[in-house]
Amino acid sequence: MPRSIQQLKHRRIFFNAISAERMAIAVQILEHLPGVSAAADVRQQCISVDYWVDEYTLTELEQRLSERGFPLFGGNRFRILRAEIQRDEERERDNMGARVSHCGSGGVFAQMYRPCYDECVDDFPHLFGA
Repeated sequence: MPRSIQQLKHRRIFFNAISAERMAIAVQILEHLPGVSAAADVRQQCISVDYWVDEYTLTELEQRLSERGFPLFGGNRFRILRAEIQRDEERERDNMGARVSHCGSGGVFAQMYRPCYDECVDDFPHLFGA
């Protein structure tokens, strides 16, 4: 089945204080994944990443970096954004028939951010369609 351009995602992964050298390593890790392109923005402490949602989710890409010791930015705004993106990408994959195991796609990373998402849904149900 041919891909839709809507399946190509353009996202940014933000880090806590990370050196230019470490950011270059993170870019290499991501670019070794088939279908993923990445570019560092050292000034903004982030990596711009493009990927196909039927192959990866942002959560999976961030988890790969987190597991290798790259410190993701953990501010509340970013936690909420990550939770929204995770929800939207999993819904999109479900609609495509690409079932994603919650354990496989989130793992430790999802366990870390899920409580924040649940709190935000309780506090702001209108933002999450609940």
